[in-house]
Amino acid sequence: KESYANALHGSDSQDRAMAELAFFFPNYTVPTLPKGKKPHVQRTLALIRPDALREKKDEIMAKVKEAGFQIAMQKEMQLTKEQAESFYSEHKDESYFEELTNRMSSGPVLALALARDDAITGWRDLLGPKDVKEAQESAPHSLRAQFSQSDDPVNALHGSDSQTAAENELNFFFPMQQTVAVIKPEAYESKDVIIERIKEAGFHVAARKETALTEDIAAQFYKGVDGKEFYGDLVKHMTSG
Repeated sequence: KESYANALHGSDSQDRAMAELAFFFPNYTVPTLPKGKKPHVQRTLALIRPDALREKKDEIMAKVKEAGFQIAMQKEMQLTKEQAESFYSEHKDESYFEELTNRMSSGPVLALALARDDAITGWRDLLGPKDVKEAQESAPHSLRAQFSQSDDPVNALHGSDSQTAAENELNFFFPMQQTVAVIKPEAYESKDVIIERIKEAGFHVAARKETALTEDIAAQFYKGVDGKEFYGDLVKHMTSG
């Protein structure tokens, strides 16, 4: 197949995504929950800090799944000192701030977007007390008791402590954007499999439309490449089903 005739399309920039959203969904607005209505499933941020990630990643991930959490998104990344200071800015006046930000920028961290009913409280309960000695004494089965050193001022794991904090922290590691995905005619019969793979990758389908493009509409959508030699074949391909 020619490169223009592949089975799927995705917007290649934020500006292009907005234009393509408007093209296919002219009346689309970002969905919001009715005032006062709480989501059935919550999301929260979990962080596995550098030392624990190096030494205990598999054990911690197994505990996460055992507790019934779905991992909606995950990202392993190396924070700069400035990024660590920004993320923990509310603790900047605490005595442990320098040690915390040094440690958080000392190696890769693993950020997880966890989803479950009552995820925020559930993850905090699984973590146990922030103070490691307290966790080991009062909640020996908690993750902090099991995976943090008692003499270490920085415990191994982080969790959002409120709905607002969860939203802000998730956006820090997983900035939310919108984009357009087009399943082209030749892949239409496999659309359910493709959409399931999209959801497994952590995407939320905010709007969906099945449509047969006319030549005029396809020409409008691809007007940026109307001078290319493959343009005619591309329009024909996109209007074939």
